[in-house]
Amino acid sequence: MTSLVSRPWLVSAVVKPLSKNSMSLALHLSSNLILNTQIFKMLHFLLALSSLPYILPMLVGCESINHHAIDLIPSSELHCKKWDSPLPSRLNVANSDYDVSPTIPQMEPFKNGFLKSNCSRNPLDIDPEPFCIFLNTKVNQGMGIVIISKKSVFEASLPKLDFSTELPVPSTIKIVKMPEKGGAGAVASQDLKRGQTVGKVRAVALFPHDQSLWGNEFGKRFYRQAIELLPHRTQDVIASLHATGMEETKEEFIANALKQNTFGTHLNPASPIVYSALVLEPAVRFNHDCRPNVGYYIDHDTQSIHMTAFRPILAGEELTISYRASELTRKMRQDSLSANYGFQCSCSHCQMSSEEGKKSDGRVLRLLQLQNIHSTGVEWLSIEEVTELIKICERENLPYSMINANYIAAQVYNAHGRTQEASDFAKKAKRDGLMYVGPMWKDLEEAQILIDSPQKHNSYLNIIVDDEI
Repeated sequence: MTSLVSRPWLVSAVVKPLSKNSMSLALHLSSNLILNTQIFKMLHFLLALSSLPYILPMLVGCESINHHAIDLIPSSELHCKKWDSPLPSRLNVANSDYDVSPTIPQMEPFKNGFLKSNCSRNPLDIDPEPFCIFLNTKVNQGMGIVIISKKSVFEASLPKLDFSTELPVPSTIKIVKMPEKGGAGAVASQDLKRGQTVGKVRAVALFPHDQSLWGNEFGKRFYRQAIELLPHRTQDVIASLHATGMEETKEEFIANALKQNTFGTHLNPASPIVYSALVLEPAVRFNHDCRPNVGYYIDHDTQSIHMTAFRPILAGEELTISYRASELTRKMRQDSLSANYGFQCSCSHCQMSSEEGKKSDGRVLRLLQLQNIHSTGVEWLSIEEVTELIKICERENLPYSMINANYIAAQVYNAHGRTQEASDFAKKAKRDGLMYVGPMWKDLEEAQILIDSPQKHNSYLNIIVDDEI
């Protein structure tokens, strides 16, 4: 590693660095202990993030369920089993054995083609403003969209929301029965190239995610009211979704189906409020793989999921996404999938021998360690360490982490004054960042500086070589 001169985008104060040769053994051991503790915390943080309905997307700018926080993001045959819901084919109470109490609220015209229901205050919310249900049945090719939000929040979001363009049904995806996986799955209807768009699908429902407010009976009833406003054909698809199979009421089924089949989003990117987006077919039919062949992100303006091929995919091959961060260890992924989705993953990556699994986990932990060293700003990674980081991403098939690895490499090479190589790595990071994370990729502006004028980037010649100290 090489020492830090000044990385103002990482630290608020410049500390005079010491040569590695002058570091004491005690300091070295202490540093390793702190680093290992940070990696342990990072793993659990990753698990917590990817347990959100984001399912994985926000981790690298990945909006992709959230790799954002630590610069990660979210091939392969999949053999993961899911639960089927026993719910009848329609949520219509006339065809259901569940309770039949009327729940449909009165609607009144609002703005931008939306209707608004009578509003109710969540009894657990300290904010006195009530939540309302907003409905537009004229979008999504008649599938509609329903949104639960406070009026003030929804009104502030309307100028940014754009539902004017109808998204065509993806021609690259075919839904097929997969009884060995508990129901259905998606396969490619044609050969796909790396980086090719697999499909774009708009959400039919948006709900606040905070379970401390919505995990109660009020929240479940409000969810049901919202879903029952959607057109019957939309409700038919929702009725076919996976839940736990243990539901006794319609409210329980809807709450569990939404919990297991939603993606993380923001109603307004400027607001910190996390929403769950219910995106139906074909996206909801994508099964899990710990090393998937499809990546995705949510476009917050259109509230649509954008799915892109991670690698070449043959016609007839199953299309898969990851429900958990691939940068977790095998045990953490499997335990979380079992606890939250009710299946034991047996994808090709999980079928590795115990020895190979440990080696894979070791590489992933090393990746997190290298990224953590870079992100803390204490030392620069060496050229050799950057090369190691990229090789791990390639070996472990981690496209989102590869975006970050290329961006780190661009900074490290630029710190050594190797501007051409810095620009080349930045181009790779930008290409894949836009491809898999979208225009909201958080490092886009910095990467563009490294491409156009690397000498103007803060990382340029920003190291102290040991023998110069």
